[in-house]
Amino acid sequence: MAGNNVCCRFGLLFSLFCFVRVSHAQPAVVAPIVVEEQLLWLAGTAGVRYYRIPLLSYTPHGSLVAVCEARKKGLADAGPKFLAIRRSEDKGASLPSVLY
Repeated sequence: MAGNNVCCRFGLLFSLFCFVRVSHAQPAVVAPIVVEEQLLWLAGTAGVRYYRIPLLSYTPHGSLVAVCEARKKGLADAGPKFLAIRRSEDKGASLPSVLY
């Protein structure tokens, strides 16, 4: 019985050691290759002072959809917020005007 208890404790300590070693490993570094850069939203235009939280997504049909939060007055959570959306049907080559 005592031998079983020692084995369980050793196994638990070994598992804990492995977890600590893995959790302190260096994180993977992501280095995207930027081929082209395009400004989608410019603060101060169309009565919008701040654009935040951008999102880009491709649809199954190849459209590129760009969405972000737009704030007219300030960054406070109490102020009015709405979504600014741009959609490209040519895989991002052209992005028509912003929809609100």
